[in-house]
Amino acid sequence: MERQIMSATQTPVRHRDTHADYLDLVREFPLRVLQDDDEHDEAVRIYSRLSARTSPPLTQGENEYVDALLRFIREYETPEPRTPRTPLKRLHYAMEQSGTTKAQLQEILGASRPLVSMILSGERALTVPHIRKLSKHFRVEASHFV
Repeated sequence: MERQIMSATQTPVRHRDTHADYLDLVREFPLRVLQDDDEHDEAVRIYSRLSARTSPPLTQGENEYVDALLRFIREYETPEPRTPRTPLKRLHYAMEQSGTTKAQLQEILGASRPLVSMILSGERALTVPHIRKLSKHFRVEASHFV
């Protein structure tokens, strides 16, 4: 009797191995933090396809996948403050937030003006000593700039 009441109050769900449906979708597009616009576009495409489907209705596994995917989409679309994803963008962000100038960065790194310009433009990568100095100055883990 209790089972009949519960099934009458639930949204219709297609019966299939819920775990298999969920895993099929994860294989198609893994659930993780979206890294760039291409991943975001693909996530939106999959979300749109699944959320528009009415027949057959989504299984419990598919519904759970859609819910999780939507969270990652919203997180990506939410205007910051979100930590930039590349070391160079993190450096620019740290400088902007702290008001550090290029001249001050020269002092922090013990580097010439041309080298600092090349680092900030992405022409040259940060070295391990640079990363240590930046980590100490901005009070963040060294991995922040790797």
